[in-house]
Amino acid sequence: MLLQTGSNKAVRVQVAPGGSYLDERLSDSTTFNTIQSVNWNYIILQGQKYSTSGQYSYPTEATEYWAALSKTYHATPILFPEHPRQGNADEGSRVYALHLGIAEQEPACVAPLGPAWANAHAALPQVAFYSDGNHASLAGTLLTALLFYQIISGENADELPYLPTLALSESLQSELGQLASATLQQYGACEY
Repeated sequence: MLLQTGSNKAVRVQVAPGGSYLDERLSDSTTFNTIQSVNWNYIILQGQKYSTSGQYSYPTEATEYWAALSKTYHATPILFPEHPRQGNADEGSRVYALHLGIAEQEPACVAPLGPAWANAHAALPQVAFYSDGNHASLAGTLLTALLFYQIISGENADELPYLPTLALSESLQSELGQLASATLQQYGACEY
């Protein structure tokens, strides 16, 4: 919806089936066939395993493989580090750093979710960004979507018009757009 509203471009979205991690998808022919079946412009890669406590490390080769494969088919890979659990800003920084490390091994865009969520909590402490302490509320989902909108479209998220179909106030939508744009100005996403 954001891409169609802000850029007037035709958008086709395909969500990979199931909730598998990227390493589990290596044996999934459906995911591989989906990537090669269409001339995608962007492929968002979500599902790198990570330790929520930060005490363990998981291999990143599968994520690197999917990023490389995306580029083989002329698509820009965008790594999707998870947002932190509520009250755990360190997790957001750690997961973001993990994905930056992956992008150093296999160049890819990295959406700065951890920094964006930290900025949002600091700027809008009264807003509930979680529905249950782990999953994003509508405000959290919109913040994340605005980051991807700006990364993919190249248009500033803070210039999107008010979307009355979303159950969020015009002022909150505007503030979230400003936070997304400011975060991407500070951190960037596509450095390769």
